[in-house]
Amino acid sequence: MPGFRNRLHEQLARRTARDAFRKAGPEAAEVTVHCDVTDVTFTSTDEDDLCTQLEAHYKSAEYRMATQLPMHKQRSGN
Repeated sequence: MPGFRNRLHEQLARRTARDAFRKAGPEAAEVTVHCDVTDVTFTSTDEDDLCTQLEAHYKSAEYRMATQLPMHKQRSGN
């Protein structure tokens, strides 16, 4: 299912960037998004650039490792 996950990460990056720019408003010179999962911050002046940064991060090993549940938690259902 790697193709499915990649599409999900692309959609998540697009939505996050779009929402950040909408929230900041048209007068914002720069927009910052913080990923709480990995404690990383992304800053950009362009929505497409921010989307690209986020997409690369969501597909990174660091993000995958941070979002994976340990096997014992998967088995217990918690």
